[in-house]
Amino acid sequence: MPGLQREVVFPPKTRQITVEEYTTEQDATGEPIKTWAPRFTNIYAAVEFLSGSEVFAASKINTRATVRFGVNYRCEITTKMRVAFKCDNWNIVEVRPVNDFSEMWLYCTRVE
Repeated sequence: MPGLQREVVFPPKTRQITVEEYTTEQDATGEPIKTWAPRFTNIYAAVEFLSGSEVFAASKINTRATVRFGVNYRCEITTKMRVAFKCDNWNIVEVRPVNDFSEMWLYCTRVE
């Protein structure tokens, strides 16, 4: 039927990631400091490193996007956040809900 979204089969969610948000804290003298702080920790995710053709096929995402994380849906996750995975941080450039909002892809670029 037209308009129906096909079911997306996710790889197993076997890796743990942390989603961080940019926040303002105070230092010892009371001055504001902007820093990244964990918002969601120990999230199990599927991790897929994308080739250039997959990046283009993924709805015209910036060609720098190199990985996507598949996680259970959370409406609080936005493109103003980033993902910490292994020894790298990844800026979230697109959040795409799938499977009737039960899961989502986080398309990300590596923080330089």
